Amino acid sequence: MLPDESREVLETILRFLLDISIRSGNNQINCRNLARIFLPSVFQSFYDMHNKSSKILWWKLRKEKLDTIQQENERLILEHCLMIMILNIDLLCRIPSTLTEELKLPSPRRTKRLDELVTHTCNGEFHLRKYISKNSEEFLQRLSLTKFKNVQTNVEDVNVCMHKPTVTSTSDIDKNNLPIWKCSVDIPNTNVKQVYQRVLYECYLWDNHFAESRTVEKIDDDKEIVQYVVNFLDYIPVRSFCEFR
Repeated sequence: MLPDESREVLETILRFLLDISIRSGNNQINCRNLARIFLPSVFQSFYDMHNKSSKILWWKLRKEKLDTIQQENERLILEHCLMIMILNIDLLCRIPSTLTEELKLPSPRRTKRLDELVTHTCNGEFHLRKYISKNSEEFLQRLSLTKFKNVQTNVEDVNVCMHKPTVTSTSDIDKNNLPIWKCSVDIPNTNVKQVYQRVLYECYLWDNHFAESRTVEKIDDDKEIVQYVVNFLDYIPVRSFCEFR
């Protein structure tokens, strides 16, 4: 099992190699040749995570312990394995439907553009403020109607209550990418505004993946939308998400 970041890097590399083989035309850059070329790079990177002292190709052990024929056989097996991984990248990265249902993962949906969302909500016109206001009201209404289960924890005299949604039907999952969670924190002898400002602007103190944050839209004195940018790994694109406060 690979960490999420390493798995995404591997998927990106495999899709990149498959795209090269498809667009190569009449050249000799097919999947087998690409697998032969990139075999050391793909497998060596993951091997070095567990064997950082080794600076040689991982299948080339000492000659007195491994003869040339066995080395070549192992190389051909790994080359064929990498070629199969490139050709079947979609199948390799697909989550089985049984596992999706068991984990109650959201079903894949086509990503909608912002102008599509706004014009659909605002009767064909692009009114961003009206769209945000309407969705904020719907969100607060849905939040008030959702049933939650309270889970209390105590961390150094700070009372943290996580409210987990009890209703996770298939229709709810299809409509919303993620279930709604509520969190309430009781910190004695402190100012609410001060805590809010620190949570908003000091994420970098505890989140190593935090890159930046900014206020996208300030609806009124009590409601605003904040965008966060996180960077999990240097070799994959950064991720951004918006949080309604």
